[in-house]
Amino acid sequence: AAIASTLGDGYVLVGSHRLAAMHLALFAAAELVPRVWGVDAAQVATGVANTLGNKGGVGVSLMVGRTSLCFVSCHFTAHQGAVHRRNLDFTRIDESLDLWPPEGPARARGGRAGKSSVSARFDRVFWLGDFNYRVNGNRAIVDKLLAPKEEAEAREAGWASAEECARESLRVLARNDQLGLQMRGGFAFRGFLEGELGFRPTYKFDSKQKDAYDRSEKARIPAWTDRVLFRSRRAQPRDIELHYYASIDELNTSDHRPVLADLSVRYVYDALDEPPESVAEPAVANGSGNKPPHLRRGYSRGGGACVLNDPLPEKAESSGSTTCVIS
Repeated sequence: AAIASTLGDGYVLVGSHRLAAMHLALFAAAELVPRVWGVDAAQVATGVANTLGNKGGVGVSLMVGRTSLCFVSCHFTAHQGAVHRRNLDFTRIDESLDLWPPEGPARARGGRAGKSSVSARFDRVFWLGDFNYRVNGNRAIVDKLLAPKEEAEAREAGWASAEECARESLRVLARNDQLGLQMRGGFAFRGFLEGELGFRPTYKFDSKQKDAYDRSEKARIPAWTDRVLFRSRRAQPRDIELHYYASIDELNTSDHRPVLADLSVRYVYDALDEPPESVAEPAVANGSGNKPPHLRRGYSRGGGACVLNDPLPEKAESSGSTTCVIS
């Protein structure tokens, strides 16, 4: 309700799904609604015995014109050394999430044979959430890299400015980011892209001193646990364009900082191919294990939030914008 109130009457909730504390919702601009249909939702638990929903993923899929989109919000296994388990969480969700492009125009059809991964079934795919991948290193080194430098200190060390020094420090940390290493090695999120990690690690902030990293006896290493990844099946450069990727430091009510990604998404639309008749209510499910009612047309928002926005151009191939927020 708070999100809908913030967005105002110009956006409509088109799909929502929940598994325990994970909640994915999709909002679409009112002008885009006539081109949105085939909304569906599903969930996969990866907690204890692959049963508990404290870890896992929720997904919402839909069609925009003739282009299929899927959004997956997830929470992977925690702890510094659990890289392999996080890879397994991704694989289980990717292979088990029961979402498929609906029957429709030939270009949008996705048969169930030979498509074992939800990421391979849809034209545009977005994964977002608390992936829990950490930074390899020790706390002292990471703290030193993240410590702000005075201009004089930075120049004395050979940097053009303190800002340049800070940017390079983040690049050093990013080269030791577990998710990046797994992606480059082909162990998880094969074929996915992400923006540059040009913002400070989003985890773990101290419960008492909100702008400081974990000061408890565990002294967890700061890391980019919260991410937004995307993939286009055609792998064309303009299918998905990232305009902005950052954390929101002002929202400090959690030990994580929310992450925001603003993207443009190209879709195919033919005015002669009207979607099936709409259904009045959006797809909403609570992750109880029952498959939500299948809508032949609907609307959606995600992770913390995904917003679909478009001015309804008349071209056969158009671009709309998607904003994903993890909170």
